Order: sequence, then C-alpha cells, then structure tokens
Amino acid sequence: MMISIFTTHCTFYRLRQGDPKEYNVGLDEKALNNSRIFLHIGDTYCELRNWKKIENKIVGTVTSVNTEADFYYKKALSKKNFSASPKIEHNLLQMHLFVSEAVYNDTEITINLDDIEKVHLLNKNGALTVFSFAATTAVSATAAISLFLVIACACPHVYINDGDNWHFTNSMFTGAMNPTLERFDYKRIPDFHPENTSLSLELRNEEKEIQFTNTLKLVAIYHQKGEEIIATQKGEFTRVSTKRYPQSVTNDDGDFNDNFSSANSESYTFNSTDKMSMSNLHATFSTENLKSANLILSVKNPKWGGFVYHEFTKLFGDYFQKWVKSNARKSKKQLYSNIRKAGILLAIEVKEGGKWKQIEDINLVGEAGFQKIAVSIPQKHLKQNSLTIRLRCGFQFWVINELALSEKVTENLKIEELDAKILSVNNDFQSLIKSDDSQYLIHRQGEEPITVNFSGLKTDGERTLFLKSKGYYKTIQNHIGQPEWKQLLTINKIGGFSRFSKQKFEDWSQWKDMLTEIGLTEKLIEVKN
Repeated sequence: MMISIFTTHCTFYRLRQGDPKEYNVGLDEKALNNSRIFLHIGDTYCELRNWKKIENKIVGTVTSVNTEADFYYKKALSKKNFSASPKIEHNLLQMHLFVSEAVYNDTEITINLDDIEKVHLLNKNGALTVFSFAATTAVSATAAISLFLVIACACPHVYINDGDNWHFTNSMFTGAMNPTLERFDYKRIPDFHPENTSLSLELRNEEKEIQFTNTLKLVAIYHQKGEEIIATQKGEFTRVSTKRYPQSVTNDDGDFNDNFSSANSESYTFNSTDKMSMSNLHATFSTENLKSANLILSVKNPKWGGFVYHEFTKLFGDYFQKWVKSNARKSKKQLYSNIRKAGILLAIEVKEGGKWKQIEDINLVGEAGFQKIAVSIPQKHLKQNSLTIRLRCGFQFWVINELALSEKVTENLKIEELDAKILSVNNDFQSLIKSDDSQYLIHRQGEEPITVNFSGLKTDGERTLFLKSKGYYKTIQNHIGQPEWKQLLTINKIGGFSRFSKQKFEDWSQWKDMLTEIGLTEKLIEVKN
C-alpha cells in the first residue's frame, strides 16, 4: 500500500460523532485526570466545582463557564479538525452532563444520576474527540460508555439449548476474515443430553458481516469414563488421563504465583510485556520418562482483543473497506506473517540451544469460553531432563487457565462423523455444507438463525462432541473520516499492535478511575450484568 505522509508541528484535534454502537467513549484519549465537569440544563450550562457524589446524586457548586472553556467546547462541536497548544489543556479536558431538571440551593446544585440524558466528552490525545450520544435514561448513557465490555467476537456464533435456555457455546473459524484465511476449525461443544441420539444447534450471525460456511459436521468420540478427549488444530484427537504440570511459570515481570496445577488455578491475561512490547509466559517441565508428549492448553480470546481490533480499524476511516479488499488479494503466507507480527496468534515456542524455536501458532478461538487445544511436542525436545516452553502474543489478546504436558495417546479411539441437516432453510441448501468444495451456505447480518440437526449419536457409553467446520466471513463494517496514516505506520511494526493495545488499556483504566468518582461505573456494572 503506497501512501504519502506529511508531518506538521501542530497538534490536531478532531470531532468524532456517531451512535453508541459504533463508538466507545474515552478509549481514544489520554486520561481525564483533571477534567472539568459542566452541567447542561435546557439551553444553558454551568461549570460544577468542588463536586462530590452522595449516594445516587452529584452535588457541586455552580460557577459560570469561563470564555476559554466555552470557546473550545463550541469549536470542537462545529469544526471537524483544529489545532491547539498543549498549554491550554485545562480548557480541553471536559465532561458535559445533560439533564432536564436539577435541585438548586443557593449556589449549590444537585442532580440525580438517573436523570442524565446525554453525555459529551472532550479530550486530547493527538486528536480531540467529542463523543455525543442521546438517551432517554442514564442507563442508556452509561451502557454506551462501557460498550467495549460487550463487544462480541466476529464469526458465526454457535448456540445450544440445555433444555431450558440457549447458550452461546463457541464460534466457528474465528479470525478467518477473508477467503484466503479459510480453514477447518474443531471446537468442543457441551453434550447437555448424553442420553439423546440427536443434537440440534443454532448458527447466528450477530455481527456486521457476511458468513460463508463451507463444511459443517459433528464429530463424536466414544471413550472410557475418566478420559479427557482433546483435539489439535489439525483435527487429530488424543485421550488424556494424566497430566504433568510445570515446575515453574514466569511472565515478563518474573512474577507468577500459579503453575496451573489445579482446577482452582487463576487465569493469566498476558498483561506484562518485554522490550519488544510482546507478552510472554515461560513454563519449565520435567520430561523424565516421557516418550511422546502433547502440550495441553486451555485458552480463550478476551473481549478486549475484539475492542482493540475495532479501534484499530477505525484508524483507516473511509479507506477501511479498500484495506479489507487489499488484504483479500494477499497470499496466506503474507497474511499470517502480518497477523503473527501483530501478536494476534498465540505462538508456541520451545527453547533449543539457547534460542527460541517456534513449533506452532494457535489461531483465534473466540471469547465464548475456554477451549482446550493439544500441541504436539517434537520428540527431540524430550531427550533432555527438562523442557522450557514460551507462549507469546500481544498485550491481553489471550487468556490461559491451564498448561500441562500429557502422553500422546491416539490409538483405539472410536471416531464418528455425522452430517448436518439444516432445518430452518430450504433443503436445497443441504449440499452446500456436506463437503469441502466451492459451495457455501451464506448467512447475512439480520437473517434468522440457522437451525442445524445431527442424528445417529450412540448413547451406550462415554462420548465427547466436537463441531468440525470450515469457512470464512467478510466484514461489512464501514467507518468515516480520513485515515490516520501516521499512527497506522507506527502500529505496523513488530510489537506495534501490542503497544496500541496496552496504551488503550492504560487510557481506559484511568478513565475508569475518574468515572468511578462520580458513580458512573456502578451503573456500568448494573448494565453489564
């Protein structure tokens, strides 16, 4: 991609507006450590000084708005881009709360948080953002502020009914965002009714995308009681009866208190970084009497990663769909090189001769729940008394809650593949997902869920179920505004996307502290739950 970049000594500020579903308050800017709060009632507004929160109310002293603060607030609302000196930052850090009524007592005023109808946030971070959204209640307003907490993972969502409720259990071919990245995917699914010979599920398109499903099958593994069945990314299945946990586990800070040796192990969110801004987890295992081994991981992708990617795509502005199309023309090798450099994949590395040797990349698995994956360890790495593993990715792009070695046992597994029967659309669509070919079941945003049934399951013993799928999806998301080429080039370096994620997280953490002071985060928790 050829672009021209012009440098300037000015700091530019930008007005960004949109509906709450498209924009996220506060996460593009530096923290509002010294923000000033302004209160709008009708057509007038004032500044709130010495404010404090009492239960569900904010009480403060009313003062007039100084000329400078008013000037920059109105300028941000009326002009898309403008520059200002960092020396006047105290006039740019503003939070505006809109209410229809308030209680006066001399120079003091009281507002109820539930009466907040609209919020404007004015901030500076190389770009100025005024985020405005209208709402009929404060719940709507605060939900928008925390929207990133409920951003769902893109790709087809799989729902299964336990007899009473539908559950979002996992997703299919997560991260396959264009035809070049199409791949097979193997996800374990819950067997809510092991006594049944059939299983039904729903495929839902809950994102701004078009989904193309090539193949869909149910894989049933029949095994002995007490055995755990885990799949590799290639669809090889192994039985696990005993596990060997790490002798030691450390992160980039050298501080880790858990070795994932029990069901009560804490999750690790890859929230430390090295000099290259990547996040690492090191684990050392004993290999004594271990002839063959799989590394067993239990991982998922947090919603945070989805939010960071969304923020990244907004930097392309109205060039975004052109960028998507240009990616579709790249080779799989080129795309995976870029994804790996960004830290989106979870790299599995083994220490060999004092150097790290990569043995596998783990593709995105989604945020619906932890997925267990088996990674084959080359036998040559088991000849020493110990084995050192490194897991490497971008800042907070993965979460892990189990890490172990297990003997590789694949013999005598009874494996059965069942074809899918589509119940909710025309039967002519059956052939579209029966085999790996050039025909696809296409599912667009807003269309009804696709109900799929599998029949012929055996019920005379223990079984574990996996959903085998192949496909890809295309985003139909659009953005507005000019591309932020300078920032995009910064991100397009090794560790750049991880640094971008870390900065976003630090910004949000500071925002959260400030919003807590006026009680808004209490509302966010209520909305989230």
